Amino acid sequence: MTHRDAHDDAVRPHRSLADRVGSVVAGALALLAAAASLFFSPFFVMTTDACGHDNCRDSLVLWAWAVTWGGIGLAAVVGVGGMVVAARRRTVMWVWPALALLLVVGTFVIGAQLASAAAPVD
Repeated sequence: MTHRDAHDDAVRPHRSLADRVGSVVAGALALLAAAASLFFSPFFVMTTDACGHDNCRDSLVLWAWAVTWGGIGLAAVVGVGGMVVAARRRTVMWVWPALALLLVVGTFVIGAQLASAAAPVD
């Protein structure tokens, strides 16, 4: 440890308890939301159960899965990557898993709306 590193540690305070707890709670909620999203997204195809030969927009179900699963992947990159950068810069970390949680929930809702739009066209 150099003199400069020791000085940086003395000047910068340690991470607050609220930031650590917030990071863990938001991260756990993001993981639970991602697991639920992965579990429920295969049911999107059920919106096409009432379809006939040509009265559904099946491609919207594929887009629903792409948005939902892509959102989970993006949330993982944002959550983990943001926390790593925040830890190195010693800035607040809870923001990143909270943003990941919002991404997972938001993309699941958008995916569900896309899937419901695939239902039979009158």
